[in-house]
Order: sequence, then structure tokens, then C-alpha cells
Amino acid sequence: MGVENAAPLKAENAPVCRAKQGRSVVVHGVLVQVSGLGVLVMGDSGIGKTACGLDLVARGCFWIADDAVVLERRGDVLYGRGHERTKKLIAVRGRGVLDTRCLLGAEAILDETQVSLVIQFIRHSYTQGKDRDGESESLLEIEGIPVCCRRVTLGGGSGKMADEVLASVKRALLEAKRGTREEDDEEADARSHHHGAVRFR
Repeated sequence: MGVENAAPLKAENAPVCRAKQGRSVVVHGVLVQVSGLGVLVMGDSGIGKTACGLDLVARGCFWIADDAVVLERRGDVLYGRGHERTKKLIAVRGRGVLDTRCLLGAEAILDETQVSLVIQFIRHSYTQGKDRDGESESLLEIEGIPVCCRRVTLGGGSGKMADEVLASVKRALLEAKRGTREEDDEEADARSHHHGAVRFR
């Protein structure tokens, strides 16, 4: 399903929300920046969100937040950052709660990022119906900002999840580039049909 044909979902009605705090909302997930795009990785507890984020950082991406992600609208843009209580910590399965800087290094960490994509991972299940199989795409409305949300049923580990994130970001960047090219073509077409006094050089 294409995003342009999808009806926006209200964040308050989605299972991703944890708490409302003034003009921001706190959600459960991992926030990373991949190729310049802020990606919010969501899913059931224990599905591997943190491990996926760490795998992405090992591939050159940037880390922003684990567990509690604060999403805040500024103008027409949605930004994400770590919660004040947890932004310096990462809960790693089998190792406990670790200091983010000691684990990743300061150069791999960003304070915040613009959120451009949400990827919600769902465990594969034969008992919960076909609507949980495969993948789907929609718009998730968070603080009034529509964000592309990709829902993916996945049976693999953190490496496959990281692969899925990278593939989704690559596709998002290609779609954005295609959209910019189409806008440029429309502008050029409008200029070619312009017969006023303004000259384009």
C-alpha cells in the first residue's frame, strides 16, 4: 500500500504511545539516525529493538535514544531525543544497563534528530491472523505531524532487522529524490509556458 493512499493514524490510538507530556509524547522504542534520516524503531518488548540499533551503529549510523524516546513538534517538524532519565543509558540484554558513551563512544551519539520514518517490527505469528503477516505502510500522525510508518513482520534476529531498516531508509531516500525531481520538472514546465515579463536565465 502506498503512503500517498494511506489514511493517517492518530498516535494516541496507536499501540506505540506511552505517555503524554505537555507538547511532547514519550514512546517506547529506539531512535537512530541512518543516512541523515531519523528512524524510530518500535515493536513488542524483547523483540530486539536495542540490538537492532546497536547493529546499525556498528555499521556507521548514529545513536540517539533507547527505551524512552521523547517526540516533540517544532513548527511543522517532528524531533526526537532521549528522555532525561534514560538518555545516557542503554539496557543491553545479558549485560545489564550500560553507559551509552562508554559503550558506543561520543562520536557515535547525537542529542536529537528529525524523525522521518517509523519502523514497527512484529513477531511472525500463525495464530494471530493474516493481517499480521507481510508488511504494510501507512502514515502515523504524531503531534499532528504525519510520519511514514512501515510495519514489518520479521522472524529473524537483530541483523535482519538492521538490514530491513537500511533497506527502508534507502527506499525513502529514493522516493524523496524522485519527488524532488518531479517537482523540478513541474517547475521547469511552468517556466517554459510562462509568457510574462520575467526572464529566466
